[in-house]
Amino acid sequence: MTFREEFNENIKSMLEARSQERDTRPLIESVAGEDDFAEWLACHERASQTVICNTPELRDTPFCGTGSH
Repeated sequence: MTFREEFNENIKSMLEARSQERDTRPLIESVAGEDDFAEWLACHERASQTVICNTPELRDTPFCGTGSH
């Protein structure tokens, strides 16, 4: 049995256990910390958008979310 076949078999054999665990996990993503919203944004926003939206010329554009649409 090749590594790939063994890997696929392990995934298939754990399907039922993963399905049961899914039902016990929370459906909400949470980040612990003093400023949860800021940490969540830092984890999810695109780095290129952060650079663009911090420039004075482009800060108020619709792309950055704070401008007029």
